[in-house]
Amino acid sequence: GAARIRRRIALDIFEGVETANNPGARVLLNNPDVQGVRFNDSADKQVLTMIRVPGEFDSTGTTKLFLYWTRQDSGSGNVLWKAAHVAVTPESSDLVTAAAVMDGFASSAVPGVNAIKEDAVVLSAAGWSTGDVVSIRIFRNATSALDTFDGGRPILLATVAANVVNLPA
Repeated sequence: GAARIRRRIALDIFEGVETANNPGARVLLNNPDVQGVRFNDSADKQVLTMIRVPGEFDSTGTTKLFLYWTRQDSGSGNVLWKAAHVAVTPESSDLVTAAAVMDGFASSAVPGVNAIKEDAVVLSAAGWSTGDVVSIRIFRNATSALDTFDGGRPILLATVAANVVNLPA
């Protein structure tokens, strides 16, 4: 029989800084070899990225967006990260009619200064199909009352983990 496996897909969030409306700012962290995207606390900053749904995608499993992030400033509070996504089938007219699905979570504790934290958003990917192109908008909902941390937040890396069926040879 077929086995289910998890596959991680790295997202190019830095390209999304150039294309997003009200984008986060690209920043160097305290280590000159590490770059992030800063999401400040005064506006809902965002990045855009796209993935292609892998072959043999299993829509019955859990699909997650993993965010690896840090902070460079002091303070405490919660950060509300959200993701909106739209799946479009190639060679169709879905691009203008597809509705975005919104998923989100509140981080209960910010990481220590310059420490990396992993958080995950479960994506409602039941409508995704193998070969679909999915546009993902990642943003900090800084204007929400649930987002209580004053200060910027860079995201270091984002990945999507999806279940795929590993077919026997």
